[in-house]
Amino acid sequence: MPNATNASLLNFMPQDAEVYVSDIIDIVSEFRVYVVLGEIIAVKHYKKAWEKVPDKAFIENAIKQYATSPIAYGIDFAVIDSGETVVLEVNDACNLGNYGLDSTLYGEMIVSRWLEIVG
Repeated sequence: MPNATNASLLNFMPQDAEVYVSDIIDIVSEFRVYVVLGEIIAVKHYKKAWEKVPDKAFIENAIKQYATSPIAYGIDFAVIDSGETVVLEVNDACNLGNYGLDSTLYGEMIVSRWLEIVG
């Protein structure tokens, strides 16, 4: 719901900025998928019902379709009340919170992405 603080943030956006708005969804569970070189290295549950897992084929297809992806990133999926799997967001490895990924793998993700950026 908009409030004075949120509205004031809009003053800093360019008038021609694209803003994407989604419908409100009822999220049943959320998972983060860690991806390096187009391959899933881990899937970690981070919110709500852990037993409600996202559709594997949907996840694999989403990763395959992300043709312009960076070398390393995380992509968050949710299972919604209808049972459908949806993409929530994608985060660059350099800006990615760790929800249980092995610390060595996590560090390697960040370093590989940083090297790609400064390349």
